[in-house]
Amino acid sequence: MTKFPAARRASSRWASATRGVRDLARLGLWIGLAIVSGAIASGHAAAQPAQEAPLASRGTPPTLTELLERANRSSLHEAPQWLALLHYEKSWWRPGIRSRATTSSFFLSPFGDRDPQSELQATLRALFDADGSAETDEHPACRFVARRHWLAEQLDSEGNALPSPVCTGYAEWREGLDARGLSLIFPEGFMNNPASVFGHTLLRIDAERVAGPEDIAGWAIDFTAETGDDGGIVYMARGIFGLYSGAFGVRPYYQQLKRYSDWENRDIWEYRLAVDDDQLELLLMHLWELDGVEFPYYFFTKNCSYELLRLIEVGVPEVAASARFRGTVIPIDTVRAITAQPGLVESAHYRASPETKLRVALRSLSANERGRVRDIVAAELDPSDASLDDLPPERRGRVLDVAYDQLRYQFLAGTVTEDESRGLSRRILTARSRLPSRAPDGDPAAEVEVPEVRPDEGHESSLLAVGVGWRDDESYIDLRWRPAFHDLLEDAGGHLAEMQVRMLDTRLRIYPESGSVRLQELTVFEASSLNPRSRVFAPWAWSTGTGLRTRRVRDGGSFDDSSVWGTHLGIGLAWDPHEALLAYALTNARLDVGPGLEHDVALGPGARLGLYAGAAEARVRGHLFGEVTYFAVGDTTTTIRGGGEARISTSRNSEVRLTVSANHSYSRTWLEAGLQLGLHF
Repeated sequence: MTKFPAARRASSRWASATRGVRDLARLGLWIGLAIVSGAIASGHAAAQPAQEAPLASRGTPPTLTELLERANRSSLHEAPQWLALLHYEKSWWRPGIRSRATTSSFFLSPFGDRDPQSELQATLRALFDADGSAETDEHPACRFVARRHWLAEQLDSEGNALPSPVCTGYAEWREGLDARGLSLIFPEGFMNNPASVFGHTLLRIDAERVAGPEDIAGWAIDFTAETGDDGGIVYMARGIFGLYSGAFGVRPYYQQLKRYSDWENRDIWEYRLAVDDDQLELLLMHLWELDGVEFPYYFFTKNCSYELLRLIEVGVPEVAASARFRGTVIPIDTVRAITAQPGLVESAHYRASPETKLRVALRSLSANERGRVRDIVAAELDPSDASLDDLPPERRGRVLDVAYDQLRYQFLAGTVTEDESRGLSRRILTARSRLPSRAPDGDPAAEVEVPEVRPDEGHESSLLAVGVGWRDDESYIDLRWRPAFHDLLEDAGGHLAEMQVRMLDTRLRIYPESGSVRLQELTVFEASSLNPRSRVFAPWAWSTGTGLRTRRVRDGGSFDDSSVWGTHLGIGLAWDPHEALLAYALTNARLDVGPGLEHDVALGPGARLGLYAGAAEARVRGHLFGEVTYFAVGDTTTTIRGGGEARISTSRNSEVRLTVSANHSYSRTWLEAGLQLGLHF
């Protein structure tokens, strides 16, 4: 991970004996001054009786002892901003508070990671006890510039008590940032990385006071985990249980754009924040303090978004948004927490990915023009071929522009090599240079429409639902709770339209007639991507998930419900023949494990077909589906399920859903229907 620009750090401790000698010397000096002052005051008391002038009016700086007393009297160590500067927070499993920082050099007290008062006192002593002849960058006031600044504001109204050395390293680093504003950056979800399916957040230090739509200058602040070469189950397990260390980094913003926009094809939203100069300055001071400081990284709780939210709270303490996140922390929820603050967001800007721009550009061409783009990119038609002369110059220019963009997209996607694309790119640009320059309004990228619903304006992440249904002549009541996040049938405004992610989706079923209650479903994690395929874009559709579910099994001569732990993995294709239709076909493998199954296991292949009808953001959307699984190992049977479901949105955060299905297993067939009312919060 890229660290901050290097600056030498103080690593020595100051001996307690030296501290004592200096304190005695100061005490002797103050006793002498007190005796002299008392004599002078007594000589003038009769002629001019008056109260003793305040210490500040005499210009005499307060001593360390006085500052410590002031801090104790005002319980300064309990101030929210001090707790934020040290990253203290309450723990749900042990008493008191602890700092999330695990780097010992971040604390000046041996107990600083769990004792805010001890750390505040140690910080004040260190500021006074540092060797004044030491190089300034080693002075504690230069290592902890935000702490010194905040303590001076709270305790040193005279402005002459706390040491203020010239911090050359910090001054050069701060000047290099050229900070004039701050923006919150949200790259949307990336389905090819389990840790990024919910999106990501960054902070951008803006180089301009008014950021323009094409502004790529400035520096990006991120919080990332050091995961090494881990992958698969090890990667997920370590990330879930906080076994990775995370740290803050500062990189050029254009590099982050290349990663998130160019390589991962994520659309990006940029929220310009209304922070004043003092707020921005304190935030950057604290960022300097965090160089090399590590924190445990949890994928779903204490992640990038949570730590960046805490960083914002240092500069803008009135935000106080992190306190609302006691469980899972989803990046878009932290964006909502920021946009919910009145007046904090000045503007929002949408930055489309190369894939989004290319899709729009291809739609702007006729079928004949798209065919010529395809032939040029396939090297079957030379960009300067005379057959292109039948097109008007502006249309020919458009064809060449789109061909170049498509070739670049395929290079970034890894479907063509650099050697294959280099020569063709040059020929396309050469042919394009012979044509008139396109007007700004002729740029296909300019035709990209800003989505009507921003990510922070989409439905909330958690779902609470109640439903009623009927199965085998018996009615039931369903109670459902899903902490996160979104499924394919829900209103996709502000969400990825072809993406589904469910976490801890829990459904409790009650049968009033028999009085039985059972845990019908507990999906720990499920993710699906039905990104449609075309001649240009060739993603795979896939689905995977694991969790507890209820299925019907044979129990002697009867037919009963049983809980099994089910895991499935499917891969296939998806198509969108019309903007309001999405069809898919997946081949599946399913494994069920449970005591109600014969041999306690059922394993087999299967297939699933489906069609979504209605635009993803429409008020009404339907889904027809059919699936079959041939369990060939263990508890052998063939299960078949087919039916449909429909969703009607009554508001952005509320919906009514109807599901009807026919089911077949163990030579038994039954119907099931349910009506659900859901509320997102």
